[in-house]
Amino acid sequence: SRDRNLVAAVFLIPAVLLIFRYRLIDISYFNTLPPDMRLLAVAGVFVGFLGNDAENYLEWRDVYSLTGGEYTIGIRCASAEDRGMTVQVNDGEPQEINGINTGSYISSWKTVSVKANLKKGYNRIRLSNPTAWAPNVDCMTIWKN
Repeated sequence: SRDRNLVAAVFLIPAVLLIFRYRLIDISYFNTLPPDMRLLAVAGVFVGFLGNDAENYLEWRDVYSLTGGEYTIGIRCASAEDRGMTVQVNDGEPQEINGINTGSYISSWKTVSVKANLKKGYNRIRLSNPTAWAPNVDCMTIWKN
């Protein structure tokens, strides 16, 4: 996105119990959180103020799959009001997740998920909401179906 360029890379190996988590690091927002609130996110940080503009998205590049196939993408997020986001893998059809409301922007987290096909090799996963604010995002977890 124009404001955040968050990139993570790991190798997805086909195995039933193998799960990979992509953590977010947004130091500028992290530094504004009180120390006791930093412990609520997996790595102590999360991305907020995502969406409300087509160019304000979060994207993981270089998500590598050894064999490709169907995966479940879990996104840990929080919002004190109903919010939605779109998940798009590569240039595939965007999938909408709506009604995300955990009761808090920072102290109550929930994992929402979509199923998507990853191609063999490198993939791109983008979270966005061009017309409204998306929920805060802590991390993404991917597992092979």
